[in-house]
Amino acid sequence: MRYLKLLSIVPIFVVALNSEARSFYKATFKINVQYANIVDGTVDLLSELKVKLRYSDDHDFCEVVVGDAAFKCHSYHPDDHPENVMVTMDRGVGAQIVATALNQNKCVPGIQASFARLATYLDDTIDVEWQGDDFYQQIHDDKPESFHVWFYDMTQGVKY
Repeated sequence: MRYLKLLSIVPIFVVALNSEARSFYKATFKINVQYANIVDGTVDLLSELKVKLRYSDDHDFCEVVVGDAAFKCHSYHPDDHPENVMVTMDRGVGAQIVATALNQNKCVPGIQASFARLATYLDDTIDVEWQGDDFYQQIHDDKPESFHVWFYDMTQGVKY
C-alpha cells in the first residue's frame, strides 16, 4: 500500500521538474567592420560575418560564438517568449568579439593594433535584438583613422 502511494507521487514530481527545466536557444547576428584612414580611404574588413548566439530561457547562460571562441553575454526576453531575445555585451566583450573576428579573417596587423587602441571608445554596453535595435558606432580619436562597427540582423531564437 505504501509503495502504491509513492508510485502515485512520482509522476507528479516528474511533471513538476519538467515544467521548471530550462531550455536552450540559438540565433545568429551579423557583424560588419569598416576601417577608414586619410591615406587609403574606406576598407571593408568584415562584411556580413555571421556569428552564433546561444542562450537559455532562464537568463543564466548566454554566449556569442565567433569561430571556436565563445564570449559571455547577457540575454533578456519576455518570460513567455524566449525566442524574442535581446543581447547585451559590455565594451570589453564587444571589443574581443570584433578583434577575434578580425584576427580569424586575417586582418592586417597594423589595422588590428589600431582597433585595439580605439576599442576603448566603444559604448559601455552593446545591445542587439531580434526585430529591434541593431548596434552601430564609429570609433576614432585624434589620429586620422576610424572604425565603423555594426552588430545587426539578429535572427529569432530557435529552441534546440
